[in-house]
Amino acid sequence: MTNDVPDTALAHALTTLAAIRPVALTCIGAGAVALLFALLVTGNDPGTVSAFVQTAIMALVGFAATRHYLSGGEEAVLSPVQSLSSPAFLAFLQLELLITAIYELIGALGEATGSFSGLNLPGLILMVFFLAKFGTVFPAIVAGGDTGLEAAAARKTAGAVWPRVMAAYCLGFLLAASIVLLPSMSLEQNAGVGAPVGILLMTPVMVAINVFISVLIAVVLCKAYQGRYRS
Repeated sequence: MTNDVPDTALAHALTTLAAIRPVALTCIGAGAVALLFALLVTGNDPGTVSAFVQTAIMALVGFAATRHYLSGGEEAVLSPVQSLSSPAFLAFLQLELLITAIYELIGALGEATGSFSGLNLPGLILMVFFLAKFGTVFPAIVAGGDTGLEAAAARKTAGAVWPRVMAAYCLGFLLAASIVLLPSMSLEQNAGVGAPVGILLMTPVMVAINVFISVLIAVVLCKAYQGRYRS
């Protein structure tokens, strides 16, 4: 298929998430514990170490979603422990960690120079650009295809993928604001619930949102790899 087709990524993300729910639930639990610990120890900023831990956990989700989607559901869902022993997952994880390292570095440089603080918008833009231009490397790793950056660029998916990836991140921000931020503020202001209790209640929800967005982006990249999107 060489032409763009009606986008069903959201629907496929939901069915994929349901299919890999053992992995998703495990990662939600592990991610919530890790994030809660980081937030309670460091306050509002979980820090760089926590970012890498969350990246590793979300990589397990993205890897499982990619395997399931590319195989049409025929491949058995690997447990997180089984994935850790997979050479393909290790390559998948290394690339995820590299992207996170660049994102964190941009954020640190921005804060050090006073260029920006809070939301790392330049890092987010660069991340979206990389995923749009070279993101098909991820499904290529899982499928055993050509994982070179030149091959990824030659698939010419950037123009079609970047708005979908950006939309996925925007959806994540919207869900976080409406399901996590506003309710936690309401609990604190109206019910007198302190910040630690609010964090305890909302952290699993925040991680669940991250899991869903990870699956959604994985599905978009799989569709791009299969030739369903073209610039």
